[in-house]
Amino acid sequence: YPGQIRLYSPVPLHELDDVIDKKQSKIRWFSLAGALFGFTLGWVLTLYTSFEWNLITGGKPVASIPPYIIVAFEFTILFGALFTFIGLFVTSKLPRVSLFSEYDERFSVDKFGIFVECSDEESPDIKNLMESLGAEEVHSV
Repeated sequence: YPGQIRLYSPVPLHELDDVIDKKQSKIRWFSLAGALFGFTLGWVLTLYTSFEWNLITGGKPVASIPPYIIVAFEFTILFGALFTFIGLFVTSKLPRVSLFSEYDERFSVDKFGIFVECSDEESPDIKNLMESLGAEEVHSV
């Protein structure tokens, strides 16, 4: 295994995910951070508002928990979604101005491409291996 391997395909091939050793997405950590931030902010906002501007009616406590659960839940969903959206752009490195140098437009239509990152010494061996396996074209980038 010389280095990083990238597969270009006109259709999704989920069978190859294990072979290529795809890493798990980091977006879920953005979602978790956003949800925890929103939950905390929801509680802090409601508690601060209650204690700063008291509205005591009928002898009820200043901080009444049941209505605050709704606000905390809504903030959890809101910030979880916002952080997920931000995480999508951060982890996918968008906006990408140019494509990878090894990308060919035919990979989006009807051809498959494999990019293998390797040293100059390993390049002839990998080139011979690809040709022996029936590659139509082999290019060095």
